[in-house]
Amino acid sequence: LSDLKFTTASHRESYYVKVIQAIELSRLSSRVVINKNDELIIQPKGEKLLDTELVDNAISFLGTKSSLHFTNSLRLYQLTGKQNLIKSADETRRAVEEYLKEKLENKKGLKGKINELQKKLKVEKKDGNIRNIIYQCISYLDNYYNNNSKHNDGELEDTEVEYLIYQTATIMRYLENA
Repeated sequence: LSDLKFTTASHRESYYVKVIQAIELSRLSSRVVINKNDELIIQPKGEKLLDTELVDNAISFLGTKSSLHFTNSLRLYQLTGKQNLIKSADETRRAVEEYLKEKLENKKGLKGKINELQKKLKVEKKDGNIRNIIYQCISYLDNYYNNNSKHNDGELEDTEVEYLIYQTATIMRYLENA
């Protein structure tokens, strides 16, 4: 839907309202979010509070590349099949990696970014326990990604991928507001 071109903002808004109404009236387990580039994103419906506070919030501040990977993870999560779950998990990894690349302004891999992030949070005088939690979370996620989506095809379940989506959104939201 992001490739559509509208002659005026009111045409776009009118179109978006109709799409949102159609989704709400349907029996699809989907919902609609509009990102900071005014693009309409149709994504799976999860727990309403988590979707609003974590997923929508993350979409609102992510840069172009990290947003693309994060919304791809949502789209793939909504589809069925093992390969889509694996790809969705990998897209959450790429979203975190791109977000940290933008935030830290470096091109290191995820493991290198974790160490750089620790230093940045320490300089910013963030609580040592929170720094350790963030470090451990991203380290565990990196290990999980390496074993289940990046280097190998793991046996992922819907609930695991949903957890990855919420966890990466939580980490990025904290870092954005830190």
